[in-house]
This record gives sequence, C-alpha cells and structure tokens, in this order.
Amino acid sequence: MPGGGSISAGVPASLPAGNSSAGVGGGGIDKKEDVKVQSPEGDLIELKPFQAFSDCPWPQSLQLEIQKAGYSTPSQIQAYTWPLALQGYDVIGVAATGSGKTIAFLFPAFAHIMSNNIGSRDPTLLVLAPTRELAVQIEKEAQRFGTSSQIRTVCTYGGAPKHLQLTQMRSGCHCLIATPGRLNDFLEAKQINLDQIAKMVLDEADRMLDMGFEPQIRKILKEVPRKRHTLFFSATWPKEVRKLAEDFLHKPYKVQIGDRDELKANEDITQVVKIVTGFEKNQALLKTLQEYNIGRNIAERCMVFAGTKRMCDQLERDLQRSNYRACAIHGDKDQRQRDEALDNFRQGRCHIMVATDVAARGLDIKGVVLVINFDPANNTEDYVHRIGRTGRAGQKGTAVTYVTSDQAFKAQGIVEIMDKTNQTVTEDVRRLAASAPPPGKGKGRFREGGDREDRDGDIGGFGKPGSRGKGKGDIGAFGGPRGMPSSNPFDRDENRNSSASPPRRKRSRSRSRRGSRSRRRRSRSRRRRSPSRKTKKKNIGRRKSPSRSKSRSRSPSRRKSQSQSRCRARSRSRSRRRSEERRPRRGSPTGRKGDTTDEKPDPDEL
Repeated sequence: MPGGGSISAGVPASLPAGNSSAGVGGGGIDKKEDVKVQSPEGDLIELKPFQAFSDCPWPQSLQLEIQKAGYSTPSQIQAYTWPLALQGYDVIGVAATGSGKTIAFLFPAFAHIMSNNIGSRDPTLLVLAPTRELAVQIEKEAQRFGTSSQIRTVCTYGGAPKHLQLTQMRSGCHCLIATPGRLNDFLEAKQINLDQIAKMVLDEADRMLDMGFEPQIRKILKEVPRKRHTLFFSATWPKEVRKLAEDFLHKPYKVQIGDRDELKANEDITQVVKIVTGFEKNQALLKTLQEYNIGRNIAERCMVFAGTKRMCDQLERDLQRSNYRACAIHGDKDQRQRDEALDNFRQGRCHIMVATDVAARGLDIKGVVLVINFDPANNTEDYVHRIGRTGRAGQKGTAVTYVTSDQAFKAQGIVEIMDKTNQTVTEDVRRLAASAPPPGKGKGRFREGGDREDRDGDIGGFGKPGSRGKGKGDIGAFGGPRGMPSSNPFDRDENRNSSASPPRRKRSRSRSRRGSRSRRRRSRSRRRRSPSRKTKKKNIGRRKSPSRSKSRSRSPSRRKSQSQSRCRARSRSRSRRRSEERRPRRGSPTGRKGDTTDEKPDPDEL
C-alpha cells in the first residue's frame, strides 16, 4: 500500500497541534488537543502526521473534491490515522464528535478501491452506525466525495422498505453503510454476501454498546472475512469499548485526541444554565429564541432537546402556534417523517428542530448556533453530546439549559462540565448544585444520580454491610429491598423485642365478605333443589315414562319463561330474608342479635 509517513520517525507522539487551522469540514474542534499514539503493546510512539491534503496520496478525483469543499488542512484525527490506515494497520480512533471522523475512515477505503480497480458486484467497505440518521449522514458524505470517482454507496437501515434497499445492493455497490439490526435481517435471510469485505468500520462504537448492539455486531463479524482491515472510532473510551476492540481488532494502533478518559465539552460552546419553574419553561423558551434572533436570520438554526416524545410533539405544536417554523424528530416517527424533518431542517425550511436524545449524536448540521436543553439530560455524557450539535468545525455556538429546583443532581453534573471548560457559573446555579444529595442518598427508591444497585436495590437473605435497610441486621432473611423497611412487620425493630404476641385484628364485615356469604347461600339453595347423587344413580337404569318425557320436552320460549320466573322467585326470597334480618327482634330494641335490656316495657306501648 502507499505509505503516508514513517511510524518510527517524525514528531513526538504526545504533541499539541499548535496553531494549525483545520478546514471547514476537517473538524477544528480538536485543534488545541494533545495527541497520543500508542503501539499494539501500549507504548507511546512517534508518528509524522499529514500537514496538508496535498501531502496525502489521494487520487486526483478525490483531491478535486477536497478543493471544491474548501478544505485547507486535515483535522488531527485525520492527520494521525491516515498514515497508519494507508499501511494496512488496524486503527482505533478516539476523538470528540464533530472532529472529522467520517472522512478519516472513508478516504483510505476509497483509495484502496480505486488503486485496485475493484468492481461493484459485492461491497468492499462495510460501515456500521448506531442510528438511522448517522447512517444516512455517512451515506451523503460518501456520495459527495465518491460519486466523481464512480464509487457506489448503499445505505440500509430499519424503518424503510427492504425491497428497495435489496434492489440497490443487488445492482452493485462498493460501500455498504448499515445499522446492525437491518443488516442482521438480510444476513439471516441469506439475501446479502459479505465475503468480499476488505475494509470494515465501526463508527460511534460506544453508542452502539449503549444501545445494546453488541450481539448483532458479533453475528455480523462471523460473516465477514477474518483477513480484513478494521477501523474503530469512538467518542469515549470506557472498559466495555476496550473489550469490544480487543475482540474485533488485530494488533491495533490507538490514536487518542485529547484526554478522552475525562469527559469534556467543546470550548467553543458558551454554556448557560437558567433556573426556572415548570410553568415558566415555555415562556423562557420563547424569550431565549427572541434573544438569539432565531427565525429572523435564515442561516441560523436552533435545536431543542426534550426528555420525552410527548413533550417533543407538544413543543412542536406550541412553537408553530407562536409563528415559528418548527419540526420534531423522535423514535415514534416513521422513517419518512424523520427524513422529511431532517431535510427541512438542513435546507432551512424549518429553523427549529425539537428532538429527543435520538438526535444527540452524529448529526452534523451546518448553521446550528443555539442548542436549548428544555429538559436537562439524564447524565453528563448525554449533555456533552447534546451541546455538541453546535460549535462544530471551529464555529462558535451557545447552549442554554433549563433546570428546576428539584433537579439539583443534574445541575451538579452540568456545573462540573462547565468548570472543566472555564465557563461562567452563576451563584444560584452553584448553590443548587451544592444542594444535591450524595449519590444514592436522595428521596425515592429509584432516584437518579446513585449507583445502579442503590437505585434497583438487592433483595436478600444475605444482607450487605452498610445497607440502609431497616430489617434484621443489615438485611434479614425476610428483609425487603435495600433502603426499604422489611416486608415482614414482626421483623422490624419496633416489634422484634416485644415478648407479647401482637393483638389479633377483628375480622371486618367487608363488602367482599358479605358477597362471599351470599354466594354460599345461593349454592346451598341450588343443592337443595337439585336431586342428590344417589337419586341420580337410582334413576339411571329406570326407563322414563312417556308422560314424563313428554312433559320435559318443552319449547325454548317456555323454558325461557320458566327460568325467568324461577329467578324472580329467588330474588323475592332473598329480599324477604334480608328484610327479616333487618327487622328488630322482640326483646331487642337495638335490633342486634343477643342484645337484651332489664327495663320493663311501658304498658302504654303494649
């Protein structure tokens, strides 16, 4: 393969990028970050990055497309991963969102396809993405740079008709971009062949693990040749992602842009937190939109994040009533509605897009200058990805978050992110964040902010030391969930040491008990009226007389009238019995059974 630079010689591996300016599409978000390049053994190595696009060994058609796009210099993730990828090494790229990772894995695959004159019968490049929106975005970037080079791209995702996607794949493609679920459907039906895959990319791998796609990814890798070139890109580097990379890659080199172990937001984004009440949120939203002139300037757009799908639809209707051109996107909308909303937002036909966390990652939409968290994110990682929709490619942006007084635990995480990027935090917000209880110590059993075992609790006959349960010991043999009182009332502290047995409660004459009593009465009366088993056995061998059989053969109308009359008679007898029970007995003025009095009756009353 063509070499892009020496791995063992060049600039130090841990080196700031200096004042190199990234291009418009090259990222720019990581232009001041430190870069660490590690060998498969984990040692830091020296690597000479590409300083300009002209230094890269791309074909002439790709160079022309780069010039048309107006790119000047590659971003850090591009400059440091290309020398390794062009020499055929497996690469792990860990960089923030919006740093140009899409072009970082597309261009080496394009160069491989064009230099080897590979046909389009079966796909050569396979890209796995977690969401439909990210897959469609990668497809557009691939078509943008690969169409002039006769590189065909097909995108498959759930929510769209399968036969259209199958028709496109069977007509031939070089690059297949897919979500794991839909690709597994095609593989199980034996409708697609992945034997010719030479390049494989996992984009946003941490997000795919969060969404539970690991079993689908492992099934897909069984259908892909083991001798392949794999590129692995992620925004964070937790233990789960490391384990996945160890299983899928062969002696990979790792390129890390910045300190990705520490969650940090983009410094080009101005973060603002406002404390409001639940009733003031709508008015605060309209005021913020007017403050930043959303809707007046056609080129400026805004994204509003809500916590629920219902709130998304409600905010969309409220903004449209306020004469704003708004659209909404969430998981309950079908693919046609989601594509239409995204297209309207990209083209500027809608200035505001309301979304859930389904749009928090991967979307690169130019012109987004404002992000509003109408409902704060559930964790700091989602918060960082939400506000990362603005301030992309070196541009400036603003993120406004509304918090209420009962969301101190969410304000605490936001303040930590703001302090890491030297943002201004008001005293009211700091006091609210300081009032947050320690993790797992708040009100409610499933309160957010604690550990998973503190939220879910563990039930046990073998309690853990330090548990908050009120049962026997830590959590007794009959103890309830952790942090909750024991489910056995005689196992609690107030009842455990009492020698006397607890008083027995009187059996209340409830409505259900009275109902069961009346059912027993009815069953007894039916047994009295029906013949006994002995009588039935005696009548088994006895031949019926003609008169009796004739009398029993009645018409349906007659049977119906007789059954109705029996029902009326039973109801009359029941009402008669109830009236007799309510009638006071002689010698019992209160009407209660067994109540007597020593007073003599008045002669006048007698």
